[in-house]
Amino acid sequence: MTTPHRSRRRQSRQPLRHPAQFRTSTLKEPVMLVDLSSAGCRIEAMGIHLAEGQRVVVRPQGFEGLCATVIWSEYGAAGLAFETPLYQPLVDHLCRLSNMPRREAVTVAGTPSSTLRRRSPPASASARAASPDAAAAA
Repeated sequence: MTTPHRSRRRQSRQPLRHPAQFRTSTLKEPVMLVDLSSAGCRIEAMGIHLAEGQRVVVRPQGFEGLCATVIWSEYGAAGLAFETPLYQPLVDHLCRLSNMPRREAVTVAGTPSSTLRRRSPPASASARAASPDAAAAA
């Protein structure tokens, strides 16, 4: 999808398809991350319409939430700018998880002030029961 917003970007975005949760002060929706850079992303969801300048949180599945500002919104898609740039290896990792071909990564001048950490999935009851600690406690 070519948009007039592409010309205003400081970095090229890498294509991916990664499920995420999207949250505003009044809305929580599943969305799809469809492209990503350390500075921002594009999300898609049926019927989503957001106001430019609106502050939101997007949480890629399996990761912590990212605070962002809506830069544009149209036809079930929105462009978001992250409040804190993502660490480039994290961007690369998310793109590898989505199994989409990558464009060349664009390096960012300066060092990002924070990184996104991978969340640990909750342990299942059978996995807890099979652990050596559970066996010792029994």
